[in-house]
Amino acid sequence: MPNENSPTKTEMTDTTLLTILKSIHESKDELRNCILAVEGKFDYAMTIIHKLEATCAGLDQRMTAMEEDNAQMRGRISAIGENQEATHFQGDDLQKGVISITKNITSEISEQMNRYQRRMNIVIMGVPENPNAADTMVQLFEIIWPGNLISNWTRIGDVNKTGSTARPIRVSLPNTAAKREIFANCKKLKDLDQFRGISVRRDLTKQQLEESKHNYGLRSRNRGGNKRKAPTDEAAGPSSKKNIIQQEDME
Repeated sequence: MPNENSPTKTEMTDTTLLTILKSIHESKDELRNCILAVEGKFDYAMTIIHKLEATCAGLDQRMTAMEEDNAQMRGRISAIGENQEATHFQGDDLQKGVISITKNITSEISEQMNRYQRRMNIVIMGVPENPNAADTMVQLFEIIWPGNLISNWTRIGDVNKTGSTARPIRVSLPNTAAKREIFANCKKLKDLDQFRGISVRRDLTKQQLEESKHNYGLRSRNRGGNKRKAPTDEAAGPSSKKNIIQQEDME
């Protein structure tokens, strides 16, 4: 039997409503947390997808470059074969001709493979060979390839016993997009004295260097006999008017 201290029917109804409202509020918070968790997983999944897309794009670029190199190599081999077929050989001359064709084809295949292996490389000239070389490289790449770390680099060539000339540094890059970005950013080094004497170049084979010199001479003659010195493969610093030599990425 209810007494004077027992809750009235109205009070019980209010208590029940408050309990229900509290439960709804808690459920709403749980639902919001679930939604936030799902959004977080969705953002992570999108990040993974973007990385996969970037990786696929890089693979596509490499496959395209390989197909172009193969097409160029087939063209050169075909030209070699046509030139040799135009000459008639007899007796010992026939054997010599076959050997010559084989050597030319082998040499061309080796050259094209060498070029392909160097496609993702650049060469840094003029970095002194001293304990501060690593710091210099880090500072240099903070400008020409910001936000990226480099670890795959090495000195090339024989050590200069006199120490008068620093050996070039070959840097391997992940893709041609990074290479283009670096050459585009070289202009930022123009007025920085700490990089005076340092140059960034493509990693060329000996044959490419010879072709570059030849083409430079043709262009100079076409311009009316420009007497500027042709580019070489020596580790030379930039001219006094520039802090960096930026060679155009022709690949």
